[in-house]
Amino acid sequence: MQVHQYYQDKYGPVSSIDAHGSLPIKVYSDYIQVINNLTDKSRYELVENPSDALIFWSSMDYYEVVRAQVKDIVDENKFYLN
Repeated sequence: MQVHQYYQDKYGPVSSIDAHGSLPIKVYSDYIQVINNLTDKSRYELVENPSDALIFWSSMDYYEVVRAQVKDIVDENKFYLN
């Protein structure tokens, strides 16, 4: 529980995505349901590289993703983790 609280304190809630003028939104996912259902190419672009994504849906362990995010993956000022 302490690890969970640490990450909750460090990474507070993010604001909603303001996509007006910046569509399509780049999405990375390893969930087949997400891949199969984000079919509106005018709104979403599925990307192969997590560092290119604005939204990241993954089956990976949350804490591993956050550690990797901070270390390698993305600029944490523009990244939304779900």
